[in-house]
Amino acid sequence: MKKIVSPKTEGPFGESLRTGFLFVICLPIVIGITSSVSFSQPVASPDVKCVSVNSVNGDVTVTWTIPSAGSFISYHVDTSSFATGPFTTYTTIPTYSTTSCMHIGAGANAKRMYYLVYSESTGPIFSAPKDTFSTIHLIVTNLVNQAKLDWNVLATPTIPTSTGWYKIYREYPIGFWTFIDSTTALTYTDVVDICDDSLTYRIKIDDNTGCTSVSNLDGGRFQDQTSP
Repeated sequence: MKKIVSPKTEGPFGESLRTGFLFVICLPIVIGITSSVSFSQPVASPDVKCVSVNSVNGDVTVTWTIPSAGSFISYHVDTSSFATGPFTTYTTIPTYSTTSCMHIGAGANAKRMYYLVYSESTGPIFSAPKDTFSTIHLIVTNLVNQAKLDWNVLATPTIPTSTGWYKIYREYPIGFWTFIDSTTALTYTDVVDICDDSLTYRIKIDDNTGCTSVSNLDGGRFQDQTSP
């Protein structure tokens, strides 16, 4: 009598083998050979170097250097009127070679604005921002025979490539700007030596990568009240 062998109903790993169907389980096989395929690393967030305020409309330009290449998707630029947020995404930039973004309608001629710039990579993976950066917001106080200027840093700690020198400019008469001094401090007192006229000031600080951060404009009507 011919022996009939029943079909197997279970494979070597306990997988089901049903008559008329083929189930294949793919498992990795390690044979001690290093793969030549390299997976792109996530892109780090860019290094912000300058934050500049447009003196006419208060728009803000944020400038950075591009990070090392990787599985780049986009840069994110978030903004807030407060250092602690909440931050909202102003824009995403899908071009890796981009090194700046203009925030239209920022209103930074009247208030200090804060920015986070970070990268998105395949995953998605979001790299942490290098820091919170802000515009330089200048406040000018009208004192007797003096204009007292106060402003803030771009970030804490300071940007490593910054020159560290704040350049002070004064507009007088209207339409004519003059460099009057530079300082590493965050305050400056300008002695007023005009009888009665408008003075406007702004602050600039250069970065060694080639860009310049510029503050808002501020000033007022000043008088030299020194007796003749």
